[in-house]
Amino acid sequence: MLCYLFCYDIDDDRLRDRAAKSLLKHGQRVQESVFELWFRSPAHFNQLQAELRKLLPADSNLRWYRLSDTALADSGSLDAHPPRKPPSVQIW
Repeated sequence: MLCYLFCYDIDDDRLRDRAAKSLLKHGQRVQESVFELWFRSPAHFNQLQAELRKLLPADSNLRWYRLSDTALADSGSLDAHPPRKPPSVQIW
């Protein structure tokens, strides 16, 4: 499984809502504009990337970062919600 952290700073409410809805189909919101997403393959990630490119203008401030197993193991949280573990079963 591939883990990515997505974050955005989008002023337009409509565009921001569209981006959030698209991201939530693939993972979970961990902060207001930050999402943890899991993909079964690079192709699955590329599909979301293409979907977001169609939804948002080219100047939209949306970024993603791939998180390695080491980065995930070293991740933490100050609240009671630690970073999510990869899903053990996914149904597509």
